[in-house]
Order: sequence, then C-alpha cells, then structure tokens
Amino acid sequence: MQINGDAMVTVESYRDPYEAHLAAGYLEAGGVFAEVVDENMVTADWLLSQGIGGVKLRVRGVDALRATDLLRDMRCRDSDGDCSTAAVKEGDCCPACGSTAIFPRSYSPWSLLLMAVLLIPVFIPRKKWRCFDCGYTWR
Repeated sequence: MQINGDAMVTVESYRDPYEAHLAAGYLEAGGVFAEVVDENMVTADWLLSQGIGGVKLRVRGVDALRATDLLRDMRCRDSDGDCSTAAVKEGDCCPACGSTAIFPRSYSPWSLLLMAVLLIPVFIPRKKWRCFDCGYTWR
C-alpha cells in the first residue's frame, strides 16, 4: 500500500481530547502539521470513545514516520532523555507497542462473579494495565 504524501493518516488515537491536543502541539513544535479528529463526538458522549476508535491524531502521509518517532519520544522520555522501563512502570505507555491508549484494571474480573452470587459489592484488588491497541496486559 502506498500512501499519498498529501493524504492525512491516523498515527495515534487517544481516549481523551486533551491528550490528543498535547500530542498535536508536540508534533507541531517538531515541525509536523497535525490535526485532531473526532474530539467533538467524544466530548459530546465520552462512552462512544472506544466505539469510534477514540480521538484521532492525523498527520500528512509524508510525515507519518517522523510523527511516530516524535510521539514515541514524547511518551517515554524520562528526566535523562532516555526511553526506559521507568516510564512504563508508571503506566505511561504499553511496553509491547508503545501506545498511550492504555487503562488500569484495578480489580479482578472474578469480583463481578462474586458480586452476582453474593449480591454484595466485593472487590478483589489488583494492579494491572491493558493496552487498547494491541491487547497486551501487564502488571
């Protein structure tokens, strides 16, 4: 597949519009034109965010690789300027694909089963992260 240089391509999607605008600002500071798409739909009804693929960050096709590199640097940069596992442990990005579309799972799915059987709220705490993009799960 060949991408037209002027066509806009989606390089990242976000759950919240403010995250997409921060990334767009970072890209524009790096010299890459970026636009945020579907922010109004998510703002109007945030439950639709996952259904429509989140708030999308688009760049020109010729800038897609540079934008991807800039976004990876933005996500995983620590105080020394290195992309290390310290950023991943805080839940900044997925260790498998580098995506920021991640969410914490602070309770076990078994809690739902226990609540259905016992008819009382029971939460089994655990700290796990899951990536929207690749489905990878980690602690």
